Amino acid sequence: MKHALLILLLVFASLALAQPESQWRRGYGGGGPEICNVVLPIEDGSFLFAGSTITYGQGNDDFYVVRTDADGDTLWTRAFGGIETAVCFGAISTDDGGFLLLGQVSAGWNDNFGNFWVIKTNANGDSLWSRAFGGANGEACVAAKQTPDGGYILAGYTGSFGAGSSDFWLIKTDANGDSLWSRTLGTDLYEWCSSVLLASDGGYLLAGTGSEWSDVFDNDFLLYKTDSDGILEWSRIYQGENQDYCKAMQPTADGGYVLAGYTHETGDAGFNMMLLKVAANGDSLWSRSLGSSRDDYCLSLETTTNRYILAGHTSHPDTLDSDFMLIAADLDGDSVWSTSFGFPGYHDEECNSVRETVDGGFILSGFYDDFGTNMWAVRTYPVPAVLVTSPNGSENWPLFSTQTVTWETDDLPGLMRIEINRSYPNGIWEILADNTPNDSSEQFYITGLASNNCRIRI
Repeated sequence: MKHALLILLLVFASLALAQPESQWRRGYGGGGPEICNVVLPIEDGSFLFAGSTITYGQGNDDFYVVRTDADGDTLWTRAFGGIETAVCFGAISTDDGGFLLLGQVSAGWNDNFGNFWVIKTNANGDSLWSRAFGGANGEACVAAKQTPDGGYILAGYTGSFGAGSSDFWLIKTDANGDSLWSRTLGTDLYEWCSSVLLASDGGYLLAGTGSEWSDVFDNDFLLYKTDSDGILEWSRIYQGENQDYCKAMQPTADGGYVLAGYTHETGDAGFNMMLLKVAANGDSLWSRSLGSSRDDYCLSLETTTNRYILAGHTSHPDTLDSDFMLIAADLDGDSVWSTSFGFPGYHDEECNSVRETVDGGFILSGFYDDFGTNMWAVRTYPVPAVLVTSPNGSENWPLFSTQTVTWETDDLPGLMRIEINRSYPNGIWEILADNTPNDSSEQFYITGLASNNCRIRI
């Protein structure tokens, strides 16, 4: 069982307990740029990454799909598009083992008025059919689910139809992608849909963001509930004094929902991740602002048995460099742990998607920018079942002294190995104790070089 703890040898830094460590990191693409907007874990342990490419394909931007094995090594890639600009915003696994890719297609670089575009593939990524839906003023498909009848519910936003400049747009298709009906949901606000869920009664939940025409900086979380025919049953707008942007939604075990995004609080110079819990009827139960002293943006949400997992990026407001950011909250919305992944120096790494893996870890995907932009993926180990209780931050550990590491476990069987890395993450792991009993403590005589960037793992 692995566990990592941030320390400074001689002087301990603030502690981050029971957070997952990186298992591997991979980049995909030719720097063209390539951007990953969604990752799908597959039942066999492999992964599908979907987004856009300029390096490959035929057009300005094309849908780009990378299938990898469990270690992140590429099995195959596919690009879809023509002379048009096509950007893939999402993907879902389908019941036949294939995939549905969804996004936007437009005429070219200077055309901001694209249409819904969906592509159905088989398990090998070969296109079976594609469909486009839209009008003259711009649409984008950002979310989808397969419905019990074998068809699909597509969700996004439209500028061609509806009551305002941009409204939620819902399209129901059959199994071949042919439209059965479409509905717009909205007011005279600007409204952008980010998520769709199947409701337990056969209807649909759609979440996103609404903005006042007179004040584009007054943004709020939105939630719409429809029946099985897409007819509106109720709506909720979660108004506050902040700029709030809803980017993801997941169902919860109590029949309600949790929405996530980011917020800019009044009087605060930066952004924080935001988590909102609502009841089955959409009534707000609580909201939380989560993050660090930097600007933190949540773009994806995953739920586990007892955690909400928020993923996005953390950005320094002065240097503007960013890293992948992962925050875990308990079921009351309180932060349990947080961690980040990135390259040293002034680089941009931005996470757009997170999913739990079959072993209880996480797979994150997005892009990194270092004189060229590529898809980037990080797979973590499972969250450790070992909780280090000492050191817990800010202690002094003089060289040539005896110190004690203590821990708690969930009744794990077997023996423990304790290792130290004096130059994390680039250093080597040294064994401090091997095959030591799981008796919650171990003493060490501290030797070697002093360091301010060490980690211990068990």
